[in-house]
Amino acid sequence: MKSSDMGAFFAIILLGLSLFSALLLESRMQTHYILELVLIVIGIILTFGILFGLWIDEPWAFPLSTILFSASVVNIVWMFKLTNSFIVSAFALLVNIAGVVICIASMERPTPWSELETYDAKKRKK
Repeated sequence: MKSSDMGAFFAIILLGLSLFSALLLESRMQTHYILELVLIVIGIILTFGILFGLWIDEPWAFPLSTILFSASVVNIVWMFKLTNSFIVSAFALLVNIAGVVICIASMERPTPWSELETYDAKKRKK
């Protein structure tokens, strides 16, 4: 198993835990719970897209999952403000920050310009 496969495996687990913790916090909300359910459904749809991208090893999957984890951090902070549930919020923040770190570490690095082949177009053979 390659290290990129391990990154994808951990990213999938952390995405699931992130959605689960968002559901736990949503169940404790007194207001704005409909908005939060809509955000969770959007997160589920994006998670299935990311899961597919990680499964077929697409280069866009890790950057998109980094964006989703970052948005989840903002969402968790907003839900903590509304619920004041410290333990679940701390767990959710830990999961999402770990997801951001793993996804950033697992991204493919672009090829440096010095390693690209170049051709001299001005040089002509006669």
